[in-house]
Amino acid sequence: MSKIYFDVYAIELTEENIPQIEAATLPLGWTLDHLQDNMEFYAQMGIDTMLFMKLFRDTTEIATFSDEPKNANLDPSYRLTDEKDPKFGIFYKIEKI
Repeated sequence: MSKIYFDVYAIELTEENIPQIEAATLPLGWTLDHLQDNMEFYAQMGIDTMLFMKLFRDTTEIATFSDEPKNANLDPSYRLTDEKDPKFGIFYKIEKI
């Protein structure tokens, strides 16, 4: 059995980038109108929201896509880089520190 590797990308959701994300994913048939609601829900608790995307390594094929509270899922031993994703060009690659 062979291993499957992923490249992980993320972006912190903001009022400004949600419309950009929705527009970028619309051609895939995705309706991401819940992003604004989730961001506002977590903001009421003082938590930022991250949108994570895993791509199969060396492809633009999406493996997973999820929005989650930032504090719960971004391990402090990882950081966002300046490298943007090859699928949409708006997510930032996560690397281990």
